Amino acid sequence: MSDDALSTWDRRPRETARAYAAFIQYRDLGPARSLRKQAALEKPAGPFSSLADWSRRFDWVDRAGAWDEHLDREERLQAIEDRRKMRSNHARVGRIAIAKAAVALDGINPGDLTPREAIALAKIGTEIERKSLGEPDVVVESHRSAESDEMSSDELWAVLKANPDLADALDALDDVTEAIDESASPS
Repeated sequence: MSDDALSTWDRRPRETARAYAAFIQYRDLGPARSLRKQAALEKPAGPFSSLADWSRRFDWVDRAGAWDEHLDREERLQAIEDRRKMRSNHARVGRIAIAKAAVALDGINPGDLTPREAIALAKIGTEIERKSLGEPDVVVESHRSAESDEMSSDELWAVLKANPDLADALDALDDVTEAIDESASPS
């Protein structure tokens, strides 16, 4: 291998196999490495005086630092790839959940819904649509006042869940809502 093809942390010309093995041991101690820590190992790669001489002669500090930067870059690239795969997987799961919800919703006979259930289903559908378009959530009171017929989101869900014919559709809607929330959350 020519000098041009060498990475900073590769074996240097005139660096003996023993000196390079000592460098590897030093390098692998991590960012908090030191020659004293290396010399204190159960099986140091050489006596402290040899380690200090090799370190100076073969530029261990800079080479080990370059190795740390290389590992950091590789970890960052892997994290980017992992996030890409995660988003792709979440999108796939979201599409499956939406398809299942659509099938469940198609099976609901609108004539079987009470007016209250129909209104609740429309409000939940609107909420999902707003979230999917990135619109802000509609402010909903968290409690009902005696003067108001407005229902909170929790009350809407409770009304819908009280109808056993809607159970599968609501479970699918819950999955869709969670998938939308997860995909909207910053990674």
